[in-house]
Amino acid sequence: MNITPVVRLKKIIHNYSQSIFTFFPNPTSTDLNIYFYLTEDNTVDISIYDINGKFVLEPVKSKTFSIGGHTLNVDCSGFTLGTYITVLRYQGKQVNNKSKIRK
Repeated sequence: MNITPVVRLKKIIHNYSQSIFTFFPNPTSTDLNIYFYLTEDNTVDISIYDINGKFVLEPVKSKTFSIGGHTLNVDCSGFTLGTYITVLRYQGKQVNNKSKIRK
């Protein structure tokens, strides 16, 4: 698996005062790697919803992460085919991103 684009984005983010949130591979049929970069220590929540807004999974709840990049692996093999919204919450901010599950 080539993650060079994520590494490049990680280097670029040092010049900005905001965090980055992405995942790979997208689409996926088994595991989804959620990558986020924090510009300072933060308590984080990550939730996954289906395209209709129905809650599916909360892989991270009120966990404190240090400044820097973090990758979380989520098993999506039990998810049904479709589009999902992954939500990252920290410091009163919310960032959404879409992923697709294919079989």
